Amino acid sequence: MFISTVNSADLSKGMEELNKPSSDRTQLDRDDFMELFVKQLQYQDPMNPMESADMASQMAQFNMVDLMYKSNEAMDKLVEATQQRSLMNSVSFIGKEVAYEGNKFELTEEGAPTFKIRPEDNTASTIITIKDPLGRVIRSLDIGEIESGEKAFKWDGLNDAGEEMPEGSYTISAIGRDIEGNDVETSVLTMGLVKGLNLSEDGSIKLTMNTEETAGLEEIESVFGR
Repeated sequence: MFISTVNSADLSKGMEELNKPSSDRTQLDRDDFMELFVKQLQYQDPMNPMESADMASQMAQFNMVDLMYKSNEAMDKLVEATQQRSLMNSVSFIGKEVAYEGNKFELTEEGAPTFKIRPEDNTASTIITIKDPLGRVIRSLDIGEIESGEKAFKWDGLNDAGEEMPEGSYTISAIGRDIEGNDVETSVLTMGLVKGLNLSEDGSIKLTMNTEETAGLEEIESVFGR
Protein backbone atom coordinates (compact mmCIF):
# COMPACT_ATOMS: atom_id res chain seq x y z
CA MET A 1 0.00 0.00 0.00
CA PHE A 2 1.28 3.43 -0.89
CA ILE A 3 2.39 5.58 2.11
CA SER A 4 2.76 9.34 1.77
CA THR A 5 5.34 11.47 3.59
CA VAL A 6 4.61 11.49 7.33
CA ASN A 7 6.45 12.32 10.51
CA SER A 8 8.38 9.12 11.27
CA ALA A 9 8.18 9.47 15.06
CA ASP A 10 4.44 10.04 14.98
CA LEU A 11 3.89 7.19 12.55
CA SER A 12 5.92 4.87 14.78
CA LYS A 13 3.72 5.92 17.69
CA GLY A 14 0.64 5.15 15.64
CA MET A 15 2.03 1.74 14.66
CA GLU A 16 2.72 0.93 18.31
CA GLU A 17 -0.87 1.76 19.17
CA LEU A 18 -2.07 -0.38 16.25
CA ASN A 19 -0.05 -3.34 17.46
CA LYS A 20 -0.93 -3.07 21.15
CA PRO A 21 -4.01 -5.33 21.10
CA SER A 22 -2.45 -7.84 18.67
CA SER A 23 -0.84 -11.07 19.84
CA ASP A 24 2.18 -11.91 17.67
CA ARG A 25 0.29 -11.98 14.39
CA THR A 26 2.11 -12.63 11.13
CA GLN A 27 -0.38 -10.86 8.85
CA LEU A 28 -2.85 -7.99 8.87
CA ASP A 29 -6.58 -8.28 8.26
CA ARG A 30 -8.82 -5.72 6.55
CA ASP A 31 -9.64 -3.95 9.83
CA ASP A 32 -5.91 -3.46 10.39
CA PHE A 33 -5.54 -1.91 6.94
CA MET A 34 -8.29 0.58 7.67
CA GLU A 35 -6.87 1.38 11.12
CA LEU A 36 -3.42 1.84 9.63
CA PHE A 37 -4.87 4.21 7.02
CA VAL A 38 -6.61 6.26 9.74
CA LYS A 39 -3.39 6.38 11.79
CA GLN A 40 -1.52 7.52 8.72
CA LEU A 41 -3.94 10.43 8.31
CA GLN A 42 -3.82 11.19 12.02
CA TYR A 43 -0.02 11.35 12.22
CA GLN A 44 0.83 12.76 8.80
CA ASP A 45 3.11 15.78 8.56
CA PRO A 46 0.85 18.89 8.57
CA MET A 47 3.46 20.69 6.45
CA ASN A 48 3.22 18.00 3.78
CA PRO A 49 -0.29 16.47 3.93
CA MET A 50 -1.44 13.62 1.76
CA GLU A 51 -2.67 14.76 -1.64
CA SER A 52 -6.19 13.91 -2.72
CA ALA A 53 -4.91 11.74 -5.58
CA ASP A 54 -2.79 9.71 -3.14
CA MET A 55 -5.73 9.33 -0.78
CA ALA A 56 -7.95 8.14 -3.63
CA SER A 57 -5.27 5.64 -4.64
CA GLN A 58 -5.00 4.24 -1.12
CA MET A 59 -8.78 4.00 -0.77
CA ALA A 60 -8.92 2.09 -4.06
CA GLN A 61 -6.26 -0.29 -2.77
CA PHE A 62 -8.16 -0.72 0.48
CA ASN A 63 -11.35 -1.52 -1.42
CA MET A 64 -9.42 -4.11 -3.43
CA VAL A 65 -8.13 -5.73 -0.21
CA ASP A 66 -11.65 -5.68 1.27
CA LEU A 67 -13.05 -7.33 -1.84
CA MET A 68 -10.36 -10.00 -1.66
CA TYR A 69 -11.24 -10.82 1.96
CA LYS A 70 -14.93 -11.02 1.14
CA SER A 71 -14.20 -13.32 -1.82
CA ASN A 72 -12.10 -15.56 0.43
CA GLU A 73 -14.85 -15.67 3.03
CA ALA A 74 -17.43 -16.57 0.38
CA MET A 75 -15.17 -19.31 -0.97
CA ASP A 76 -14.60 -20.70 2.54
CA LYS A 77 -18.36 -20.84 3.12
CA LEU A 78 -18.86 -22.59 -0.23
CA VAL A 79 -16.19 -25.18 0.58
CA GLU A 80 -17.66 -25.74 4.04
CA ALA A 81 -21.16 -26.19 2.61
CA THR A 82 -19.86 -28.67 0.02
CA GLN A 83 -18.04 -30.64 2.72
CA GLN A 84 -21.15 -30.75 4.89
CA ARG A 85 -23.25 -32.02 1.97
CA SER A 86 -20.68 -34.72 1.22
CA LEU A 87 -20.59 -35.67 4.89
CA MET A 88 -24.37 -35.98 5.07
CA ASN A 89 -24.48 -38.02 1.86
CA SER A 90 -21.76 -40.32 3.20
CA VAL A 91 -23.81 -41.16 6.31
CA SER A 92 -25.64 -43.69 4.13
CA PHE A 93 -22.48 -45.84 4.14
CA ILE A 94 -22.79 -46.54 7.88
CA GLY A 95 -23.91 -50.09 8.55
CA LYS A 96 -23.06 -51.30 5.06
CA GLU A 97 -20.29 -53.57 3.84
CA VAL A 98 -17.81 -52.12 1.40
CA ALA A 99 -14.96 -53.52 -0.65
CA TYR A 100 -11.74 -51.53 -0.34
CA GLU A 101 -8.00 -51.96 -0.45
CA GLY A 102 -6.88 -53.00 3.03
CA ASN A 103 -5.27 -55.82 4.96
CA LYS A 104 -7.38 -56.12 8.13
CA PHE A 105 -10.47 -58.28 8.44
CA GLU A 106 -12.70 -59.99 10.99
CA LEU A 107 -13.06 -63.77 11.28
CA THR A 108 -16.61 -64.36 12.51
CA GLU A 109 -18.82 -67.39 13.05
CA GLU A 110 -19.75 -66.99 9.40
CA GLY A 111 -16.10 -67.26 8.41
CA ALA A 112 -13.74 -64.86 6.68
CA PRO A 113 -14.79 -62.50 3.87
CA THR A 114 -14.00 -63.21 0.25
CA PHE A 115 -10.92 -61.29 -0.89
CA LYS A 116 -9.87 -60.09 -4.31
CA ILE A 117 -6.17 -60.58 -4.99
CA ARG A 118 -4.98 -58.06 -7.57
CA PRO A 119 -1.39 -58.12 -8.87
CA GLU A 120 0.04 -55.33 -11.00
CA ASP A 121 1.15 -57.89 -13.60
CA ASN A 122 0.61 -61.55 -14.40
CA THR A 123 1.95 -63.95 -11.78
CA ALA A 124 3.16 -67.52 -11.95
CA SER A 125 2.54 -67.95 -8.22
CA THR A 126 0.81 -65.83 -5.60
CA ILE A 127 1.60 -66.25 -1.92
CA ILE A 128 -1.08 -65.40 0.65
CA THR A 129 0.01 -64.75 4.25
CA ILE A 130 -2.42 -64.52 7.17
CA LYS A 131 -1.43 -63.28 10.62
CA ASP A 132 -3.26 -63.53 13.95
CA PRO A 133 -4.05 -60.57 16.26
CA LEU A 134 -0.52 -60.81 17.72
CA GLY A 135 1.10 -60.51 14.30
CA ARG A 136 2.17 -64.16 14.10
CA VAL A 137 1.98 -65.94 10.73
CA ILE A 138 -0.61 -68.69 11.09
CA ARG A 139 -1.23 -69.51 7.44
CA SER A 140 0.82 -69.24 4.26
CA LEU A 141 -0.32 -70.69 0.96
CA ASP A 142 0.18 -70.36 -2.77
CA ILE A 143 -3.03 -69.78 -4.74
CA GLY A 144 -1.25 -70.19 -8.05
CA GLU A 145 -1.08 -67.95 -11.08
CA ILE A 146 -3.16 -64.87 -11.73
CA GLU A 147 -3.56 -63.61 -15.27
CA SER A 148 -5.38 -60.58 -16.63
CA GLY A 149 -6.63 -58.89 -13.48
CA GLU A 150 -7.60 -60.47 -10.19
CA LYS A 151 -8.52 -63.66 -8.42
CA ALA A 152 -11.03 -64.33 -5.65
CA PHE A 153 -9.76 -65.97 -2.45
CA LYS A 154 -11.59 -67.09 0.67
CA TRP A 155 -9.68 -68.27 3.73
CA ASP A 156 -11.11 -71.40 5.33
CA GLY A 157 -10.24 -70.21 8.85
CA LEU A 158 -7.57 -72.88 9.40
CA ASN A 159 -3.89 -72.47 10.26
CA ASP A 160 -1.03 -74.32 8.59
CA ALA A 161 -1.56 -77.25 10.99
CA GLY A 162 -5.21 -77.57 9.95
CA GLU A 163 -6.52 -76.19 13.24
CA GLU A 164 -9.57 -73.94 13.32
CA MET A 165 -8.70 -70.42 14.40
CA PRO A 166 -10.84 -68.45 16.88
CA GLU A 167 -12.93 -65.47 15.91
CA GLY A 168 -11.13 -62.13 15.97
CA SER A 169 -9.13 -59.61 13.96
CA TYR A 170 -6.62 -60.89 11.42
CA THR A 171 -4.48 -59.43 8.66
CA ILE A 172 -3.87 -60.65 5.14
CA SER A 173 -1.14 -59.82 2.65
CA ALA A 174 -0.19 -61.09 -0.79
CA ILE A 175 2.89 -61.10 -2.97
CA GLY A 176 3.09 -62.39 -6.52
CA ARG A 177 6.04 -63.84 -8.38
CA ASP A 178 6.49 -63.94 -12.13
CA ILE A 179 7.79 -66.88 -14.13
CA GLU A 180 11.37 -65.79 -13.45
CA GLY A 181 10.81 -65.59 -9.69
CA ASN A 182 10.71 -61.79 -9.47
CA ASP A 183 8.30 -60.20 -7.00
CA VAL A 184 5.13 -58.63 -8.42
CA GLU A 185 3.42 -55.92 -6.35
CA THR A 186 0.05 -57.30 -5.30
CA SER A 187 -2.84 -55.61 -3.48
CA VAL A 188 -5.72 -57.14 -1.55
CA LEU A 189 -9.31 -55.93 -1.71
CA THR A 190 -11.08 -56.83 1.50
CA MET A 191 -14.57 -56.39 2.94
CA GLY A 192 -15.32 -54.16 5.89
CA LEU A 193 -18.40 -53.00 7.77
CA VAL A 194 -18.60 -49.20 7.95
CA LYS A 195 -19.23 -48.11 11.54
CA GLY A 196 -18.54 -44.39 11.27
CA LEU A 197 -16.99 -41.57 9.29
CA ASN A 198 -15.08 -38.37 9.88
CA LEU A 199 -13.89 -35.27 8.07
CA SER A 200 -10.09 -35.16 7.91
CA GLU A 201 -7.98 -32.01 8.13
CA ASP A 202 -7.60 -31.81 4.36
CA GLY A 203 -11.39 -31.84 3.96
CA SER A 204 -11.67 -35.40 2.66
CA ILE A 205 -14.13 -37.91 4.15
CA LYS A 206 -12.78 -41.09 5.72
CA LEU A 207 -14.91 -44.15 6.47
CA THR A 208 -14.05 -46.08 9.63
CA MET A 209 -14.41 -49.86 9.40
CA ASN A 210 -15.21 -52.38 12.11
CA THR A 211 -11.53 -53.34 11.91
CA GLU A 212 -10.59 -49.72 12.83
CA GLU A 213 -9.06 -49.25 9.37
CA THR A 214 -10.04 -46.10 7.48
CA ALA A 215 -10.66 -45.65 3.77
CA GLY A 216 -11.39 -42.61 1.64
CA LEU A 217 -14.47 -42.53 -0.57
CA GLU A 218 -12.22 -42.79 -3.63
CA GLU A 219 -10.86 -46.10 -2.26
CA ILE A 220 -14.27 -47.77 -2.06
CA GLU A 221 -14.77 -50.16 -4.97
CA SER A 222 -18.25 -51.46 -4.18
CA VAL A 223 -20.98 -51.18 -1.53
CA PHE A 224 -23.27 -53.93 -0.27
CA GLY A 225 -26.50 -53.50 1.72
CA ARG A 226 -27.15 -55.44 4.90
